[in-house]
Amino acid sequence: MGASGFSLDVNGDGDRVRLGSIIWETVCDFIWGDLGEPLYTRMAEYLFEQVTCTADDTSLTWWFGNPGGCCSRSERAGMHWLRYFLAVDWEIFTAMGDHRGLTFASGPPELAATTAEGRLVTLRGDIWSASDDGVGGDDAWIPLEELTVDERAFVAKARGECQCPVCTSPANTPRS
Repeated sequence: MGASGFSLDVNGDGDRVRLGSIIWETVCDFIWGDLGEPLYTRMAEYLFEQVTCTADDTSLTWWFGNPGGCCSRSERAGMHWLRYFLAVDWEIFTAMGDHRGLTFASGPPELAATTAEGRLVTLRGDIWSASDDGVGGDDAWIPLEELTVDERAFVAKARGECQCPVCTSPANTPRS
């Protein structure tokens, strides 16, 4: 099983894993608000079964699993959304840490870099990972030449700035 991770440096004596779980649950609530049905339902199994949180004395890490290489889109989306909401709502998450005796030694992810790296797009009722030669889901691939002209333009835009429902939601301004 492959996985990618995202870490934050944390100081204090509180329960790091519990804080990581609470942060992830909050991020999933935010994701639900932006994706709604049926997109969220398709992503929920991955978000709740393949994302784990670990901690050591100095850091908190979220792991995004990719069992058998079959969840690349979901792995990318999950990490992207965590980073996005940490950037947008940093004060909310730091308050959660403060409440639990933990402080973040590292700062939030940089929002512009997070949206540029997302490279996600919603087409044909699903979320896809945009690449130079097509779009990929966890179990599907559509080559660029099979996309309509409008879809190709949307994919080109997503390669420069993420076009997922989270990044394009007008509601996603800092909530703190």
